[in-house]
Amino acid sequence: MNVPDVVAAVVDREFSGRTIRGVERLAGGCKATYHVRFDDRSVVVAVPLEAWYERGFALEPALMRLVRRETTLPVPRVLASDVSGDWDEMYHVTAAIDAENLGGRFAGLGRETQVRLLEAAGRALGELHREVGFDASGPLRVADADRGVTVEPRPSWPAFLAELVAGWLDELATSRFADLRPTFSAALTPESFLADGVGTEPVCLHFDYGPRNLLARGDDLVGVVDWGFAVAGHAEYDLFEFEKNVLLGELSTAAAREELRPHVHAGYRDVHELDDGWERRRAFYRVAFKLASMRSFDRWSAGGSERARDELAGRLRSELRTDLDRLRAYG
Repeated sequence: MNVPDVVAAVVDREFSGRTIRGVERLAGGCKATYHVRFDDRSVVVAVPLEAWYERGFALEPALMRLVRRETTLPVPRVLASDVSGDWDEMYHVTAAIDAENLGGRFAGLGRETQVRLLEAAGRALGELHREVGFDASGPLRVADADRGVTVEPRPSWPAFLAELVAGWLDELATSRFADLRPTFSAALTPESFLADGVGTEPVCLHFDYGPRNLLARGDDLVGVVDWGFAVAGHAEYDLFEFEKNVLLGELSTAAAREELRPHVHAGYRDVHELDDGWERRRAFYRVAFKLASMRSFDRWSAGGSERARDELAGRLRSELRTDLDRLRAYG
């Protein structure tokens, strides 16, 4: 059995005397995650892979503790962590959840199971937004004093979104979609940003809520994972990302998307109401989300064949044309 050195070191530090019976590397991009099995229990050991993710990695255990405390979301229980940088490696350890994520397998589930899972995931997201709020929109970070979570305040959600868009445009310039930078710049102008009255009650946004980060056993939602990208902002952006991650990320036909679309929103609206003007904002978010997807394309599409990546890039370009038409229709 090949036990990575970092896993052996973390186990020796946090579970001295335990014998490792098995180690499995789990899928992941910006952190290395290992399912570690002892005689009587299993845990998940995670360490960051990329320097740029260390801030998000440090946020994860503090935010998971906060969400577990304030909601009923099935968030993994944090057993140990050291994100101070004082040890050789940053790490955190959570209790293992015996279930697979829905990424790549959602489309193959029966329709009734799909509906139940979508509505359960929507209710969980609505509860997160109802119960975990902040004083301002902005990036989240670990509070130094009590290892809690605090926000780095921005003047408003539109101002924070404008800041994000500016950063995404800079990243786009070095991607295969660099030629689209003028297109996005023209569409996502300050005048097209949302009114300052939107998002005046900032909430915790998971910011990557979708099948890859939802664990299910049968038709039961049993885990919500990967909290390192979370920010404080307007609740509906999270709902929009959930919709796109499911409908476009998992379903290949328009008919399936239209049939399931109402169920993406139904569970959420059981818990959290949408503000007036949702459809207009949804059109704006489509374009902003496409920019966010394109600027990080090489990162999240890694592992696919070059042909598959080219086909996916072409699909994103085609979808962008449709998204821009929808946004322009609102004037």
